[in-house]
Amino acid sequence: MADTLKQIYSATALGGTELDDGEHTLLTTNSTTSFVIKDMLVNGSSSLKNTFLAINDFNTSDVTANATGSLIVPPSSTLKIKTTDYPFSFIEQKDMMGTSNNNTVMSKVFLNPDGSELSGSSELGYTQTSTPNNTEVVDVEIGTSSLDNKEYVFHAKHDMNSSQVLAAVENGSDGHSNTNYNVSSGSYDPFAFGYNSTYGKIAVQLNGQSLRYWPLDSSYNTPAGNLSPVTPTNFGNGNRVNGSYNQTQSSYPYMVGNHNFIWYWRGSSYTGEMWAINLENGQDFFCNLGQNASPHYNFNVGSDANHMVVSYRPSDDRFIVWWASNGSTIRWFVISETATQMRAVNQTSHSTITKHESGTFSVPMNSMMTSYRNSNVLGFDINGNLIYHNSGNGLTVVDTDGNQVGSNIPSTRTFAGASHSDDGRMNTRRFKRLTAAEAASNNLSAPTFGIQLLGIEVTT
Repeated sequence: MADTLKQIYSATALGGTELDDGEHTLLTTNSTTSFVIKDMLVNGSSSLKNTFLAINDFNTSDVTANATGSLIVPPSSTLKIKTTDYPFSFIEQKDMMGTSNNNTVMSKVFLNPDGSELSGSSELGYTQTSTPNNTEVVDVEIGTSSLDNKEYVFHAKHDMNSSQVLAAVENGSDGHSNTNYNVSSGSYDPFAFGYNSTYGKIAVQLNGQSLRYWPLDSSYNTPAGNLSPVTPTNFGNGNRVNGSYNQTQSSYPYMVGNHNFIWYWRGSSYTGEMWAINLENGQDFFCNLGQNASPHYNFNVGSDANHMVVSYRPSDDRFIVWWASNGSTIRWFVISETATQMRAVNQTSHSTITKHESGTFSVPMNSMMTSYRNSNVLGFDINGNLIYHNSGNGLTVVDTDGNQVGSNIPSTRTFAGASHSDDGRMNTRRFKRLTAAEAASNNLSAPTFGIQLLGIEVTT
């Protein structure tokens, strides 16, 4: 028998390339060789929560800190790193607020999977005093002209009936001219924001039976004069022919862009149905609200107090559709098909989805804010819970049982170092797990870490 003190393994930059499939083999032993690992030295792994050394697929030690001991790797064994931290999923926290100065303010903060903030990763957009119909803004996004790298704050407006507008103003941080550009208008055709790996960051509109988009990060002098819509034959990488969708029509249509889907209610004549379109491949989905899980609730989002939103619940990989049916009542249903299943559908016809469970509750904190058309725009947290704007000017988080989750989010918040206060207009917070393409577009890359194993090689 021979014992040799040696460096058993060393790597300085392990990351997604090695671990996106969930594991990476460090070494294997034959029938005559074993190792005793005495020291594990690691660096750059503090953001990892579920990454381990594993012997024969049994986890033995996490890799978040240096360790000393005697870890035996027996003959005919495999030593791996196993992980659920990869593929690394960054989180976007998006706050939107309308203020008494007729500002529309948006803040984006990017987070690690554990919720810790990434230093220097935040974005701020604000329109100063140049947002006409500030009480109708229901969603906000930042775009950048590639001609001069100037940022614009895009805002989708909805009068909760027949009139919808996509508009933009130079970002206040650019010392702009306060000119508000009307990019496009719609009649019963709402606007929403999303992301597609082919088109990038986009504003989308269901225009008749076709889905069209505006590339927000693209070449233009001003959004009004040079930013034109594109109506592709097939949206993204999909097989569904564009122009075959069931359009929004009649009074009170409503559409939101959440999790790179658009979710929409066609109008007051279609209270028993909901539609969704995957922005990655254009696949559309239909849900009959009168089928499957009971109780059955028709949509009623056609007034100032009634808005909808869709959250994502990671615990079971499902979407939850929420809507306010008045100033005090929330209704919801969970989609049976998982998000993974929905994203995998790519066919020439629409796909049917069903309800898994549904319910209703009265809000636990005050009533919902209903002062303006956009004051009850809804949000959600990273766990799939609902965030509503309460009449005390704060934000309250609730679960599907109507129980409050944690403390209220205050009505006055700091956006990139500046304090802004809610004045009864739009005030919400939403979270999204970024795709790899979205992370790359925001210059976010998965962390790499180094590991060195020192110990004794034993041969017989």
